[in-house]
Amino acid sequence: MLTTIRYVLLTALRDWLFLGILLALFAAGFVSHFMGSTVLVESNEISSSFTAGSSRLVLVIGMIVFVCFHVRRAFENKEIDLMLSRPISRVEFVISYWLGFAVVATIVLGAIGLFIIILYGYNYTGLSFWILTMWLEILIVLAFAVFSSIILKSSVSAVLLCFGFYSISRMIGFFSYVLEKNQSGEMLSFDFISQKIIWVASFLLPRLDIFCQSKWLIYGVDFTTTAWYMPVLQAAIYIPLLITIAAIDFKKKQF
Repeated sequence: MLTTIRYVLLTALRDWLFLGILLALFAAGFVSHFMGSTVLVESNEISSSFTAGSSRLVLVIGMIVFVCFHVRRAFENKEIDLMLSRPISRVEFVISYWLGFAVVATIVLGAIGLFIIILYGYNYTGLSFWILTMWLEILIVLAFAVFSSIILKSSVSAVLLCFGFYSISRMIGFFSYVLEKNQSGEMLSFDFISQKIIWVASFLLPRLDIFCQSKWLIYGVDFTTTAWYMPVLQAAIYIPLLITIAAIDFKKKQF
């Protein structure tokens, strides 16, 4: 298992993942700082919010692309066949692969946290909770990326599926709010099929919109009104579920 994790780290270095994400972070931080400086009041707070949001997207997009292309390339180059020749089960292989990607993402997230601390580190409680929930979110995204890249034979299809999963999971809170207002008659009515689709999606997908909210960096975290346990609970449910499904599908593959 440690050999697989080390292999993933070496692959990230070979593909210049860390350098690429760091350059993207600096670019996002520069643009965010510029946009924040254009406002008349609370420019520092707005800059920190923009920087946090753009850093979140850079990490998620970078890791999704890296995981999907890495796994599919390993299939095509027969690298997985070679690794499976070692005394390791397929279930352990999937878990170790996910752990390797998690280590890579944790290193990058540490750089993001340090970057935000240097620029806007004045609310350490909110920043700590933001980093914790961001870590849980990226672990869920990595589990889905491993799952999609194993079951799909195309890197592009896996990337697009992950982007769709992440986008809908980020918007599922808004969809649920609209559905609630629709049922109370405060908004235009939806047809029956649309209501059922929204209901099923809100039931099956994680609520990533409650993770790493930028307002925590500015105002802190009010644990009396914030459901702080929800990110932990969702990570505890979705990560084992996705890894299990990926392992089951991987065990059925013929090499």
